[in-house]
Amino acid sequence: MRENFKQLDNRFKTTRHYVSNTNNYYEDVYPVLLDIVDTFFSYAKENSMFYMMMLSLAFSPPSSRPAIMAEQYQRALYGFLENTFSDISSFHTNLKGKERAFSWRFYATISTQVALWNRGYANLDDEARQSIVTHFMHGIFS
Repeated sequence: MRENFKQLDNRFKTTRHYVSNTNNYYEDVYPVLLDIVDTFFSYAKENSMFYMMMLSLAFSPPSSRPAIMAEQYQRALYGFLENTFSDISSFHTNLKGKERAFSWRFYATISTQVALWNRGYANLDDEARQSIVTHFMHGIFS
């Protein structure tokens, strides 16, 4: 488990971090969120069994041994996402105070797409990636 989470964590270390460019919508938040989705999608494709196990642990009893073992890794993942939204909210102040909720909802949206892909109902392609980010951004900036 540790090695698989470490691989995912290493990918996030190379994922684009937010740098403000509020004058150009497609060069501001959009590419950062696309990169995050792409990181999850590529990891899920390459490590589908582990990714699905990781998702299933979110629904396991919190006191179960596997959930306890995964907790520190999941917190690190949630922390990366929350930090990203904190960086974004520094420039988009309408997001202030909502960073944690946005990070959880963004992760949930991505994970739903991965779960549907795993069952053969959806794709993890560029169209899905752009759709997730576009819909999510319409929600946070509306």
